[in-house]
Amino acid sequence: MNFLVIGAGLIGQERIKALLKLGYKNIYVHDTDVPKNLDKNIKIADKYTFKSKAPDWVFIAVPHSYTEPWVRVAAEWGSKILVEKPFGRNYQAAKEIYSHLKYPEQLFVGFNYRFYPGINRLCEDIVFNKFGKIISINMTLGHGVKPEDISSWKLNTFDGSSDCLLDPAIHFLDIINMMFPYAAKPLFGKYWGGFWNTGIKEEVHMLYDINGFIVNLQTSLVRWKSEFRIEVNGTKGYGVVTGKGRSYGEQRYVTGERWAWKKGKKQEDTEKLIIQSDCSDSFYLETKSLLSLHINNCTAIQALETMKLYDKSIRMLS
Repeated sequence: MNFLVIGAGLIGQERIKALLKLGYKNIYVHDTDVPKNLDKNIKIADKYTFKSKAPDWVFIAVPHSYTEPWVRVAAEWGSKILVEKPFGRNYQAAKEIYSHLKYPEQLFVGFNYRFYPGINRLCEDIVFNKFGKIISINMTLGHGVKPEDISSWKLNTFDGSSDCLLDPAIHFLDIINMMFPYAAKPLFGKYWGGFWNTGIKEEVHMLYDINGFIVNLQTSLVRWKSEFRIEVNGTKGYGVVTGKGRSYGEQRYVTGERWAWKKGKKQEDTEKLIIQSDCSDSFYLETKSLLSLHINNCTAIQALETMKLYDKSIRMLS
């Protein structure tokens, strides 16, 4: 198979590393500024490279505003496509991207959080009713960004995102929709902005109802200590996932039973560590799944539904 990776930034290079680890050789890269540290086996693509034969797969890892034009080209080629999250800058953009596809299974969206071991196991435990009837879910994704990002596309409302609910917290909306398809209803939202002063909503808090239980989602670009936490509280017990590698710390998935302290120990001493991981292979696992049975990958239809939830959520913000 031939692969074209458009955009060789941090995420584009993660996809390249995954393809190399999987043993693929015909990997091409297109970028306006190709990094000098690419593997020597990577080929540089120009406008003539795929003139006679289209790539089998196109991986698009570019600023959000450039996604739609590249999808249009790749879809016309007939290539299969992976777009890095989010699926467009808003719901209307997502629908426009989707309209370019020749068939729904032509495109997938990169949501590597699905491939974190702690998240995977938490989802399994919810499916198998480990916690009983769910009372609430709390989700926190806090980041402080880098000082130099003030001039990057990430904090630019045109090329990047207009709010931190879209990027990075679209990952959480994807997880919500994966666990509870079509069930989340936004109730209320509040945002804060004023530190970076680029026009983006820098901290967002949202409340959702899912089948009668509460979901409290917090996301921020002005948290000076990186934080990743998902807490599921049920009538039988609870599960907590913290960390996702790098500055967030190792991922740990811990479960506990209701009133376990009655066994004569402190509650925290009765908790069980189920998963501990640095999450360093999530892009590899996602890419491997994508190129085989793509059982857990996010389809275009699923991503469109997540963008619809995002659209409903953003309308609630005040």
